[in-house]
Amino acid sequence: MVGNISNFSNYDLLRAFLLIKEPVSREKLSSELELGEGTIRTILDILKDNNLISSKRQGHFLSEKGTIFLNNLRESIEGPKRISYDQLHPKLKKAALLVKNCNKQISFKERDIAIKNSAEAALLFRFDKNLFLPQAEQDIIDTSQLNYLFQYKKNDLLIITFADSYRVTENSALAVCMELSSFILKDWQSHLS
Repeated sequence: MVGNISNFSNYDLLRAFLLIKEPVSREKLSSELELGEGTIRTILDILKDNNLISSKRQGHFLSEKGTIFLNNLRESIEGPKRISYDQLHPKLKKAALLVKNCNKQISFKERDIAIKNSAEAALLFRFDKNLFLPQAEQDIIDTSQLNYLFQYKKNDLLIITFADSYRVTENSALAVCMELSSFILKDWQSHLS
């Protein structure tokens, strides 16, 4: 007998975890994550089974272990957050994710990871006094709208993904982030044992 195939990814689990800062309902998570309530129930069970969250009548909230892990994670990333940036792909949804102090060399490989995860497009900006595209020979994109998304520091990397749904934009940005930071990937996987 074959079991059900899950209709969520490891990135959906991480997005759910990142959204649970204060007590939140299943309905709100379902709406924000663009997933059905049954899927949300399964995701919450996984997070509970791994002692990352607890539940009460008021909603689902981070456990002590979850709070510690989230604080550690926030030292490395911020977001993903939904953004309005109509300079490129005005009809697509966009998400931004900041990878802090990312010294890793970036190439088209990271963009391709976003595309493999169903994004229509992706841009990776590095910060050194200003945001810039490392692959571009000159500044070809006006980044003034992006300067206010996060508090940038030298070597920060801004990932922006474009897709038809916020779920895809956020998941593809997290996929790129995990490719760039093996620490984040290993740490997340260790909490889902």
